[in-house]
Amino acid sequence: MRLLAAVSPEHLPFMHVVHDSVRGHGLFKYAVPENFDLITFIRILKKNKVEGILCSSPVILKALLAKILPNDVTMKKNEEAFVPYRGATFDIGGIPLVIIPELDKIVKNKIAPFIIPHYIKKLTQPDQFLMTPRLDWETIDMTQPYAATRAAEVLAKFRKAKLIALDIETKPVVVDSIEAETNPLYKGLAAKTYTSKKTAPIEHVVQVITCVGFAALIEKPDGTLTSHTVVIPYEGAGWENAKLIADFCDTPAQKIMQNGKYDVTHLLVNNIPVRNWAWDTFGMMHSYLVELPRKLEFIAGFFLLNYMYWKDESGINLHEYNAKDCHQTLWAFVAMIKQYPDFAKDNYAENFKQIFPAIHCGLEGFAQDEVAFEAASEKYKTELQAAFDRLDILVEEGFNPRSPKQVLILVKALGYPTAKSTDEKSLQIFATKGTLQAVIVDAILDARGAGKLHGTYFKFPIMGGRLLYDLDPFGTETGRYASKGSSLWVGQQVQNFPQIARYPWVADEGYELSAADNGQSESRCTAYISEDENLMYAVENAEDFHKHNASMFFGKPVDEITTALRKIGKKINHGANYNMGAKVLVESMGLDHIFEAARLLDLPPTWGPAQIANYLLLCFDKAYPDIKGKYYNEVKSEIAKTGKLVGATGWTRVCLGDPSNFKPALNAYVAHGPQSLSVKIINKAYFKIWYELQYTTQKIRLKAQIHDEIIFQSKPEVTKDAIARVSEIMAEPTIVKGRAMIIPNDPVVGKRSWGELH
Repeated sequence: MRLLAAVSPEHLPFMHVVHDSVRGHGLFKYAVPENFDLITFIRILKKNKVEGILCSSPVILKALLAKILPNDVTMKKNEEAFVPYRGATFDIGGIPLVIIPELDKIVKNKIAPFIIPHYIKKLTQPDQFLMTPRLDWETIDMTQPYAATRAAEVLAKFRKAKLIALDIETKPVVVDSIEAETNPLYKGLAAKTYTSKKTAPIEHVVQVITCVGFAALIEKPDGTLTSHTVVIPYEGAGWENAKLIADFCDTPAQKIMQNGKYDVTHLLVNNIPVRNWAWDTFGMMHSYLVELPRKLEFIAGFFLLNYMYWKDESGINLHEYNAKDCHQTLWAFVAMIKQYPDFAKDNYAENFKQIFPAIHCGLEGFAQDEVAFEAASEKYKTELQAAFDRLDILVEEGFNPRSPKQVLILVKALGYPTAKSTDEKSLQIFATKGTLQAVIVDAILDARGAGKLHGTYFKFPIMGGRLLYDLDPFGTETGRYASKGSSLWVGQQVQNFPQIARYPWVADEGYELSAADNGQSESRCTAYISEDENLMYAVENAEDFHKHNASMFFGKPVDEITTALRKIGKKINHGANYNMGAKVLVESMGLDHIFEAARLLDLPPTWGPAQIANYLLLCFDKAYPDIKGKYYNEVKSEIAKTGKLVGATGWTRVCLGDPSNFKPALNAYVAHGPQSLSVKIINKAYFKIWYELQYTTQKIRLKAQIHDEIIFQSKPEVTKDAIARVSEIMAEPTIVKGRAMIIPNDPVVGKRSWGELH
């Protein structure tokens, strides 16, 4: 097939990315001029007998979109406007064109060798992709005449559907202060936005559903598949529309959503449960090709032949936009499930069920102790003011440590003239210039830290006097839960709360909080996966794991390991486990700790930071030789042979990078094994605890799964039995390379606040 690659002139040096992807086909390149003319371009295509076009030129895309979108809204919106069109197909004079990523943005990306050939197949092997039918949709509004008859007809049709895709649209609504105090739904909602004048009324913001769409997959008499989509207005439309939405949600067909936790959460808040939610395209992509993006537009562009981006149309016709969301979700699912491999099905079955305890936890959250909240908030304010006061004395009154411009001027004036940044790494270098510089850096970092923590953990909106959040089992490549603010647009992530910010969040009246935390989980997993005998002995027998490590690293008896050496050993262990290099170790430890390690270990005073870091990492390799030796080689070999990594639990990851010649890929893949195994163990326990102790017997209320810890509340009379069972479930053995691995846990029982659990 004769192909033409149309690229921006400045991207011609990256053409090898395309050449490597079109072997077996003729290819010539075309540098797209700024004064591009579509008619002239078509003449060039005809003259050269081009049969397909690979386009990574925003100039051509803009010209093509101008014919579809006269106002060209999309391309003028932002610099990344080209990105959503990856995989989109056009017809130019009867010649198919597919949009591929801009070459300069993807040449160093590990996914390039995978996705570019995939998009090219839309030209060379189009039968491998699904051609979606046209969008067939309507709005049903029960406030309109004759709507009831049409609603009954469509609902009957949907009750016979094979599958139904569902999507909601929401928008922020400002609720005035009076309503926020009198309406139970809004009571206790903290200010999301407000004016800067203290006398002005505070504005409270809530997210409300504007409309709900449903796309039904329907089998025609001849066996072919088609679809019909209906959109139902919700906001201000009355109870009849709410009842109709509930009826559609209650149809027997399996439901499909894209990142459906958001939709389900909002529907539940409005007393509308969804029946038979079984599929989530976001989660399916995570379970199949975890290293690729999971946004709906990427999924649709990846699997559908006639994909066209639509996400900028919400402000033009909201109902049609909602219909397109449903349509794309439905057909992307159909295309994906047709090629879904068995390992992805197993991955999905393991992970999808985690959504249900995650939703329960996120909707319930923690109750707030307002007195403790104000006290903790004031502590941060005091620390912030103290840091500013110190800087007023050390530098000058009014100096702003959060101003990069002011800080850079100061740093250059006081001995670091080549500084180009004021990030923490640069400031640590500046701190080595002298005692005064070190004191100033401490004050700057204290001010920045206190300010950031206060803004992050004491100024977020809450609803009903509760900290709400989102837990996402599809949020990371290893399967570890990600966290962010609630789908209700309030709250905050719960993975990284500092200790003091945890105290204001407490158990509900009549309940108490308990937790169990898996001990040294990732280190145990590393030991059993690598089969390093020294590390297995350490995790199973050492009285103090980090002291034992330091003893192994530095050749000193355990009783001679000081607190300072223990801390250094802990930092080395964390980095070296996952192939950290000397430069990254210096950055993570900080120069002060690097030089402190050199002093404590009597290293040559002439050594620089990189030499010291290399020595520290070598200490790890000597102590645990099978990690970088045997284990790393096994990872490289498995990926070279299969393109995948299969964990002890069966979880399978497709690996798009090449760990044999790309260190970032090797770092990610050697970390994946122990991190993913640790995660799968805690996730399995989390679901079992939820199903047995909450869903079935209602003995506890789960709060969260945070890293390797599970937190719950229970009534005092059942806490003892509950924590015993939780601890037992978490300690169930896992077979790793023929060995039974048990991760012990450390329960903490009967506390009022989250902060008291540590």
